Amino acid sequence: MFITTKLLVEKFNLTITGVIHVGGHIGEEIKSYEEFTTNIHIFEPIEECFRQIPKHVKKYRVALGDKKEYLFLNVASNNQSSSILKPTGHLGEHPSVKFNSKIMVQVDTLDSYRIKDCNFLNIDVQGYEMNVLKGAEETLTHIDYIYTEVNIKELYENCVLQEDLEGYLFQRGYKKLWEYMTPHGWGDAFYSRI
Repeated sequence: MFITTKLLVEKFNLTITGVIHVGGHIGEEIKSYEEFTTNIHIFEPIEECFRQIPKHVKKYRVALGDKKEYLFLNVASNNQSSSILKPTGHLGEHPSVKFNSKIMVQVDTLDSYRIKDCNFLNIDVQGYEMNVLKGAEETLTHIDYIYTEVNIKELYENCVLQEDLEGYLFQRGYKKLWEYMTPHGWGDAFYSRI
């Protein structure tokens, strides 16, 4: 996250009832979340990362998408850049990150977990954000705030671009309040219900 949960809360006067973090890596943001809630759900499909997420939060070793299935995950040497989508522009933007292996992962929909007591959703899934949102239509009725990675160029094959992602969110009542873009064609954006 380029902006901490604390700064988001202070800048936009947020009240957080719970957090769902999709693509949680090793749970680096948990301490930041815990300043405002103990109701934390972390989704992370890579076993090596999943094992490092603290046991006191609710954690699920699955990837999320728009339907239940099994798919290959392209595993990055830094783990954080791993994606269900094939890396394309990412290879040129970040040549030090290698994709030398694939693993089969279980993919579920966020809606299948029926989480109704969280209002903050963080999505960090390397271009697969739209698939996660399409599998979270019911969950979104409870979500007031969305913090997500966004792409303005194709870093992964057929990744959703920011313009399309924002159109989808705007149709569901969200407005962009903040963004930070890197010089590499990706960044983070924060949306809130209008």
